[in-house]
Amino acid sequence: MCSIPLLRKKQTLLDYVRTHPLLKYTRLIAYGQSIGGAVAIDLVARNEDAFAGLIVENTFLSVPKLIPHVLPVLRHFTFLCHQHWTSENSVRRITKTPVLFLSGACDELVPPTHMRKLHDQCGSRCGKDWKQFPNGMHNDTCMQPGYFTAIGEFLQNRTLDRTSPLPAADQASTSTTKKKKYGLQGRRKSTNW
Repeated sequence: MCSIPLLRKKQTLLDYVRTHPLLKYTRLIAYGQSIGGAVAIDLVARNEDAFAGLIVENTFLSVPKLIPHVLPVLRHFTFLCHQHWTSENSVRRITKTPVLFLSGACDELVPPTHMRKLHDQCGSRCGKDWKQFPNGMHNDTCMQPGYFTAIGEFLQNRTLDRTSPLPAADQASTSTTKKKKYGLQGRRKSTNW
């Protein structure tokens, strides 16, 4: 279970991008850190054909499994939690999208074992990459040496070779006229980034 208002907002945004005359040709990479990673995992699991890749950083298995680490005094009351964000279940449904897992080994909020389990449970047949940063904490993993290199390599190796997801109705009907109208003619895959 996840937050219904947040679920609606993220789905509405994705639906807008997928139907916009210009934006629907954009290669989408979902990125999320911490709870944002749970949101990204859920969105990709529900709309896998819309995404060329997924990047998650320091994300938890579920909120009830995170509570004992963040608020140990409440460990016996996790049953009262109504926001579950069960990434461990959602990540199994991702089979057609490459995924990069970025983990701070010194994360003081989300145990790094959560990230390792998400990686292990990920069902992606298009590749899943793991990068752990020995000194990365919950909010500074992005400042660790090699962070952006890992993202760049993932994008280059896992997503640029994939065909850009297009709305099903447009896959067969994308014409030269549409491409000229929107300035898409002559673009190479490698220049989209």
